[in-house]
Amino acid sequence: MKYAVFLQGENFAIPTNEKSDLVGFFATKVVDANTESNAKDQAIALVKKDPKVLEAFSKSKSINPTLNIMVAHELFEGSRMTHTKYTYYAMEEE
Repeated sequence: MKYAVFLQGENFAIPTNEKSDLVGFFATKVVDANTESNAKDQAIALVKKDPKVLEAFSKSKSINPTLNIMVAHELFEGSRMTHTKYTYYAMEEE
């Protein structure tokens, strides 16, 4: 079965065009899995393999980046949905 998994990352030190040092992002990963739980695990593993994300996790000493599953949906057979690019947003200063 194919699943589309929508993820949100927060507090990542990834260089972008945003004015903030820390950014959040949204992304969708499409994975083949036998259960929704396995699909979520695979999607997180895919994002964590991204070099920018890996670097942000390793650079962070005082702020912990987070990665959350927002939604996971089973796709209908023949769906042509693919991974999306990261959509970044500035984290608000507190």
